[in-house]
Amino acid sequence: MAEPSGTGRGGPRCAALERRVAEMEAELAARDARLAKLAARIAELERFLEQRTRDAKRQAAPFSKGPGSLSRRSPDASPARTTASRPVAPFPPRRRTK
Repeated sequence: MAEPSGTGRGGPRCAALERRVAEMEAELAARDARLAKLAARIAELERFLEQRTRDAKRQAAPFSKGPGSLSRRSPDASPARTTASRPVAPFPPRRRTK
């Protein structure tokens, strides 16, 4: 095929295709950058989820697995409360009325 004279190396169609390829490469680079950001965010969220799952498993520790019943103690088994937990305020002296 003979090229028209004065159109250069590939003609106007080739230049348009090269522009289109450049646009698509720019879009691809932008998508790659967004994909990298999203992959980093996913990794961060997976670490967070793993940590929360580990923390949730540790919360069950306060309960004893040893022998004993879960029923309430009888009043005889519990220590009697003999004093107040705070000092009692003194009462004001009584007034005599006639």
